[in-house]
Amino acid sequence: MPRDKTNGQAATRRCVLGGIASLSFLAPPAQAQGGFPDRVIRVVVPYGPGTGNDTFARQFTARFPQFLGVPIVIDNRPGANAIVGTEIAARSAPDGYTLLFGAEQAMCFNPALFQRLPYDPLRDFAPIAGLVSASYVLVVSPSLPARTVAELVALAKAQPGRLSFASTGAGTASRIIGELFARDAGIELTSVAYQSGTGSLFADLLNGTISMMFYPYQLVRTHLEARRMRALATTATRRPAWMPDLPTMEELGYRRSIAATSLGVYAPTGTPADRIERLAGAFRQALSDPELAAALRADGTDVDFIPPAEFGPVFAARLNRCREMVTMAGVRLD
Repeated sequence: MPRDKTNGQAATRRCVLGGIASLSFLAPPAQAQGGFPDRVIRVVVPYGPGTGNDTFARQFTARFPQFLGVPIVIDNRPGANAIVGTEIAARSAPDGYTLLFGAEQAMCFNPALFQRLPYDPLRDFAPIAGLVSASYVLVVSPSLPARTVAELVALAKAQPGRLSFASTGAGTASRIIGELFARDAGIELTSVAYQSGTGSLFADLLNGTISMMFYPYQLVRTHLEARRMRALATTATRRPAWMPDLPTMEELGYRRSIAATSLGVYAPTGTPADRIERLAGAFRQALSDPELAAALRADGTDVDFIPPAEFGPVFAARLNRCREMVTMAGVRLD
């Protein structure tokens, strides 16, 4: 069972682009339908600038003026496990001019972790589109004498509680996956929580203060390429194209340690259906842009576009999966 030590706070469907391009609901680019949109659209990102979700949001919205004919403004509202920004979006006018970029933390794990949450993802939001998904990578400090997961587990068993894993908060996906791995492997690890977006997390892993962490490939890619970190496995269900020799946790026998972060866009409940369709069409067009698609693939991100009519059931299934993961990991928050 992992121990806690705090150092601050904080049903995948892959669609090929050619298939996405055939969707019939797409509206013509840069032409407002029925007067919508006719002014700036605000996209709430419940994380700070420079984080993974913020990067995704800026990649998408940079292309929006050509599809919608209006500017897009990113509104970073970090805080409290993404609760602050998500609540702001939920309480906004349901007119299509305020959207939420929501990932697993806000829309999936928080409802499973908190008994009193100021928003309900199923009640307070209308799904617009699923966008992308990305798996996590198990990375270790270069000073750690482990080059495989088997060697890591053996080292942890020989030194119970001496090895540590980093997360971006007590109730975040990186913490939950680490807890699941520890239970799967029958080892004792010390959990160390950092505030999301702080450089100290990476610095401590690089200098050996922290032993390991599960993190999205996009955010550790440059360190792996420079050999400042060592990747041992991925939480994906199959070996990734960007590291074909990297084994999956599942094939190594750690079947609970399967996870991916999925990013979707949402509007407050009550937003007119025609506006949701209009916005979904713009996101579909953004994803079909070859330059964006290439950038996403390079960062280990899969295009996972899901139109509005299908996104609701998929989202509900993900919510159930997150509840199962939280229960298996034994993580509890007030």
